[in-house]
Amino acid sequence: MDPETEYRLQSSGLMVFVAAITLGGIYWLSKLAGIRTHRDLADVEKIVRFILLLLNTALTLAAGLAGTMGTVLVVAFCDNAPPSACLTVAGVVMLVSGLLVTLSALAIRIMVRNDDQAVWYLYFYPIPLFMFANVMLVMMPDVDFVWFGVMSMSLLAMLYALAIRKPRHPVAAARPHAVPRDDLR
Repeated sequence: MDPETEYRLQSSGLMVFVAAITLGGIYWLSKLAGIRTHRDLADVEKIVRFILLLLNTALTLAAGLAGTMGTVLVVAFCDNAPPSACLTVAGVVMLVSGLLVTLSALAIRIMVRNDDQAVWYLYFYPIPLFMFANVMLVMMPDVDFVWFGVMSMSLLAMLYALAIRKPRHPVAAARPHAVPRDDLR
């Protein structure tokens, strides 16, 4: 077999593997978001929840992978700088990526569990993401798509937390003067 055919077969096999993993992940996230039927596709809350789950999962994986790889590369290729400077840069890379992973992973956990006691976090976590996106724009203007993605995700999270997320309790249970019928006897 010639090298060009072998390369084409290997790359197509890799693309099929990546496509299968991606489609499986999207299917899993749609189930976590509560999208089970075609009628659920008309529910705005479930669609926004799916988008936020997808973006937070992508941010968690990308930040974790980039932070780990960045730290390894900084430490491995520390040739001309003093070791303390290399370890400082590696620590900053791990700190920033760890912060992003923690913020996103906690948001994923709260969205999956529908935890009404921890919904305050959905109001809070877009603010550090928004600040991080602004710092990213100043520090690395060449990757403005990252800035746009994180900025859009933080604004969408604010929209989800403020406008779309409904209380999970029935209206009768929310009114303190509502008396059940059994207690009227």
